[in-house]
Amino acid sequence: MSLCVPLTGSAMCSDFAGLSALVPAQAVSAGVTTAAALDAYIASSSDPTPSGGFGGAMRSSVFGCTGWDGTGFRYYASVLCATMIAQGIANVDTPTPCNPAGTVVPLCDATIGKYIFAYQRVYQNTLFCPAGANPTAQALVNNVIGMRAAAVFSTDATCVVAEGVEKSNCGFNTAAEATNFAQPIPRMMRVVRVSLLSEEQPRRQPHLRPNLSPHLHQHNHPPQPVEEFPLQL
Repeated sequence: MSLCVPLTGSAMCSDFAGLSALVPAQAVSAGVTTAAALDAYIASSSDPTPSGGFGGAMRSSVFGCTGWDGTGFRYYASVLCATMIAQGIANVDTPTPCNPAGTVVPLCDATIGKYIFAYQRVYQNTLFCPAGANPTAQALVNNVIGMRAAAVFSTDATCVVAEGVEKSNCGFNTAAEATNFAQPIPRMMRVVRVSLLSEEQPRRQPHLRPNLSPHLHQHNHPPQPVEEFPLQL
């Protein structure tokens, strides 16, 4: 059975104190019942190293990205915090809610957009993921896209950009990857880079159905557009 875990005292989700995360039943069975245990769970679930929970799953049949080098994702741990909060907002699917109806998750909606864009780019890289995004990978990002369409993330100027090391690393897991991302682009590559960045601009995708109750539309924030992505790099 799933469990609401208050985030007060959490190190991984420190900017969300006062809210609670809905921990899935499988994680609860593994002992994730406190803020400290949730921190360890999130750390493992976003660790890109081969020995990490997420890194190992990426390179195995779970996600099928046998060539993944551990790079490319952005804001992974921050979004994990935010989506666990969002899943616990009162709606028909959560009879005993962790957070009241109308709760707006403080993580910036723009951060969610950057997460989705980076996520799609990783799975479109056939050197990383020869078969692309398998159903498990696609279901994960579709759930986040659905939440974004339900407008549960903040558009306020004071919204939370990121958590932990992702805050100082432009959303990446390491400073080295952030530095590489920020390096000047050779002149011959600028047209390609501009093209890639243009794909990050939001476009409305009206047919996505969020994995959340319509009750989440009760607050005043309008639904935000969702990026669409090409099938190939």
